[in-house]
Amino acid sequence: MAKEIGAGVHWINPCLDDDPAQHAHQSVFLIQGQSKSLLVDTGAPQLWDVVVEEVESLLGHRPLDYIYLTHAEIVHMGNSQRWMDRHPETTVLGGNVQMIVQLDPERYQQTNPGDTLDLGDRKIEFIEPVILDLPRTLWAYDPVSGLLTVADAFAYFHEPGAQCDYWAEQIRETLRPQDMVDFYVPRFPLLKYVRAEDLNREFDRVFERDVRVVAPAHGKVSLEPEWYLEVQKEAIRQLSRIGVGA
Repeated sequence: MAKEIGAGVHWINPCLDDDPAQHAHQSVFLIQGQSKSLLVDTGAPQLWDVVVEEVESLLGHRPLDYIYLTHAEIVHMGNSQRWMDRHPETTVLGGNVQMIVQLDPERYQQTNPGDTLDLGDRKIEFIEPVILDLPRTLWAYDPVSGLLTVADAFAYFHEPGAQCDYWAEQIRETLRPQDMVDFYVPRFPLLKYVRAEDLNREFDRVFERDVRVVAPAHGKVSLEPEWYLEVQKEAIRQLSRIGVGA
């Protein structure tokens, strides 16, 4: 299940299949630097057994030094305590102390846009998100692999079965901006009222970095960022047209 998607970076990509019509990834990403490791999100509680087996296999005898929580939804942060129990050395990073009040505050580190995290051979940059799932959501960028984590942006449902192991490029002929719209409308009802040109300008700003891997939590990983970004931007335009009643 784990896929290497860049230097020192793996994608662990289980899906929740409670509803075949809303089948989507609940991905986590493991970044192993020269001296430190970082897990992006913790996996959905229902998928704990799958995620922990994959991550521990990749870590081998290395510790899990950091967990970075993109935001405070259960499928992203719900296994935090389990990871901390397994790895007493782990520090949890996140943008909002209140979202993990059940955790030991001495093992939590407030993280803000512009902060960096040194993993030895790379410094992870934390970024203000373009799509704000919840207050204090954080994206992150790894300059070594070119990885950009985007939380719930670039999200859509996919067919269960073989597609669960596909890259985004493997469904590029069938992936439509409308698929992202269908994911966003019930989850981010205010998103359709934004000015599309303003939001897409912010996407362009983030992608001025040397982005080589787009890593969403609920969509597929893409190794062709320019194409993927255009699909996302067209989805924003379509959302905006809904908001003005077009």
